[in-house]
Amino acid sequence: MILRDYQTEAVQSVSSAFQAGKKRVMLELGPGSGKSLCAAEMCRRAVKPGHKVLVLCHQKEILAQNQSALAKLAPHIQTSVYCDGMGEKSTHGQVIFAHRDSYSLLANPPRSSFVIIDECHMVSKKKTSKYQRILEAVACTYLVGLSATPYRLNGGIIFGKNKPFEIRAFKMGIKELVASGNLTPYRFTECDPQVMAGNNKRIDEEALGAIASQDAVVENSVRLIMKHTEDRMCSIIYCCSRIHAKRIAEAIPGCAYIDGNSHSKDRQQIIDKMRQGKIKHVANVGVLTTGVDVPICDTVVMLQTNTQRFSVRASHRKSS
Repeated sequence: MILRDYQTEAVQSVSSAFQAGKKRVMLELGPGSGKSLCAAEMCRRAVKPGHKVLVLCHQKEILAQNQSALAKLAPHIQTSVYCDGMGEKSTHGQVIFAHRDSYSLLANPPRSSFVIIDECHMVSKKKTSKYQRILEAVACTYLVGLSATPYRLNGGIIFGKNKPFEIRAFKMGIKELVASGNLTPYRFTECDPQVMAGNNKRIDEEALGAIASQDAVVENSVRLIMKHTEDRMCSIIYCCSRIHAKRIAEAIPGCAYIDGNSHSKDRQQIIDKMRQGKIKHVANVGVLTTGVDVPICDTVVMLQTNTQRFSVRASHRKSS
């Protein structure tokens, strides 16, 4: 695998920041930029005899993607996984890919002076937080965070004075990716099934899901989805509730269904089939939200909103 110019620049910016005396650095890399490959290259450069590199994340799917990227970039590097949800709990590798929740329970983790955290906007400055406990336990000296959204809703920007990270060493957002030709521009199509929640008031997801699950609304939504995805390869459909997602999945031939209660193996099988082009539509609620790498997906359908109006939106996205 060969890194793109901006990926090499991103990795080099970390080295430059460390040489300048910084020890907690973050990279802002937008969706489709290849964060996993950047993390893999940093691991490749950091691996030394007798030293372990630790890669942390809060989602097992992202951990698996990161491990796969390193295996492709540097297959000679021994890796191990520490994640209850993946059925592996090993720290023997030169690079350890660990789930935040699982690794925070490990009594005596091996020392890892270099740590990478993917989706680092989940990192809190509080010493009692899981990430901070892990960093202290492994005696972390150099920390790199990766995220497309470098801020926390309850804490603001995550880099700067008294923040989890000292500086943002590099930025390549969606705007820059599109401008540089590394990401295909989005195209938006907006349709309105004309569903009202009543009295112009915000309502909860359960109530909205009940409205969206009505026969007439489902039929209209499915008609619009089929119309706008006829020439597309793979569509992810975001729904209001489990009932709503199931109704949509049942109404679309061959449509798969995922929610937070789906068994991990079933969920992974569906994601794998999406990547292989064997599933064209997937209806989900609260699952395929962060760090999901499905390059074949060229359509996102939003059947949810937190206002009184409910609309269908189909957008075209394809990473180059």
